[in-house]
This record gives sequence, structure tokens and C-alpha cells, in this order.
Amino acid sequence: MSLPGGDPDLASWMVAVLDLVAAGACVLAALRRPASDRSGRAFWLLVAALTLLLGLNKQGDLQRRLLPWGRSILDRRSAAIRDLVAWSWASWLVRMLGGGPRRETA
Repeated sequence: MSLPGGDPDLASWMVAVLDLVAAGACVLAALRRPASDRSGRAFWLLVAALTLLLGLNKQGDLQRRLLPWGRSILDRRSAAIRDLVAWSWASWLVRMLGGGPRRETA
């Protein structure tokens, strides 16, 4: 039996459905916390969000879709970071060799 999604077998779909059920249980746990317990509510909502993302990623193969996008950002930024490191190194080297601004000593 072949089902749509990232992992087309029944066991993978069951895991994804159980992730969604667990996320719902975490939301219920957050709602049952007293209103004064903001950190407890935030914790359970965070766990719910992470569990929901895991379930969506399981069947949607989000990492496969997001990886090329992340690489393109890194490629564009890596050139800028390389230039920044090169200029910082050159500036440090000039100062160490005595070509930079001098401080007056008393």
C-alpha cells in the first residue's frame, strides 16, 4: 500500500499522526496550567510547536526543500564574511607592524 508524502508506508504515516496527537496533547497540557503559570504554559506550547514541526517534517521532507535555499544564503554571505575576515586580519597586521594609529603614553 503506497500513501502520498515523504515516506509513503503506513508506519511512517502512523508516526506522523502520532506526532500530531502528541502536539495536541501538549496544547491541552498548556491550557490546563493555571493562568499564573506563564512559564509552564510557554514550555508546553514550545514542545507542541516542536512536535508539530517534527510531524510536518516527517511527511513533508522539509529539510530536503529548505537545504538548497539555506545553501544559497550561505554562499552569498560567505563571500561577505570572507571579505570581513580578510580586512580585519589586514587591519590587525598593519597595527602590529606599527603602521596604525599611535597612542600617546604619559
